[in-house]
Amino acid sequence: MALPPEPSIGDFTSYDAYWHAWYTWDRQRIIAEAKEAARSEAGGFAGIGIGAGIAMVLSFELNRSILWMIVHGICSWFYVIYRAWEGNY
Repeated sequence: MALPPEPSIGDFTSYDAYWHAWYTWDRQRIIAEAKEAARSEAGGFAGIGIGAGIAMVLSFELNRSILWMIVHGICSWFYVIYRAWEGNY
């Protein structure tokens, strides 16, 4: 979405009309920048998922080992499903 040029005070007969045009233009600019930022960050890594979190908690409660917690966190939902299948959690 291309923005129109920024309003100039000379284009308007009253200050209120200029202020309204500038405010509208500024809001459009802010929204366009936010959309662009969201579009560029959409593929980024935002943290651990719910499956990895559940897997790490289950693993630590059962094994009391940080190393196994990390390994099972990487396995994520596979470990959660395995524990549910085994039934000893």
